[in-house]
Amino acid sequence: MARTQLTITDSELSGADVVFDSVDGTEGNVFPNSNNDYLFVKNDDASSIDVTVLSVPCSHGRTQDEVKSVAAGATAVLGPFPRALFGENVAVDFSSATSVTAAVVRR
Repeated sequence: MARTQLTITDSELSGADVVFDSVDGTEGNVFPNSNNDYLFVKNDDASSIDVTVLSVPCSHGRTQDEVKSVAAGATAVLGPFPRALFGENVAVDFSSATSVTAAVVRR
């Protein structure tokens, strides 16, 4: 199966309405990488979750995934995501999708 695409909100000087999507706890999510994207994760569940942003292998085959724990009831922001480390598309996995939403804001 394919990862679920997250909606991108372009930020504006006058403000923008941020769109939060439900996350895909099975296949994960993805969004095209502009080098100026920020991922907001809102965890409305009673338990903490882990968010893993998958990196691409370097020339030696090593990866450096980013893992962020988001406490119950908290909102976290991650990014930006350099293309050299995260590729043309940013892939994100969630340890749970229960009451979790995510938004991508592009600068």
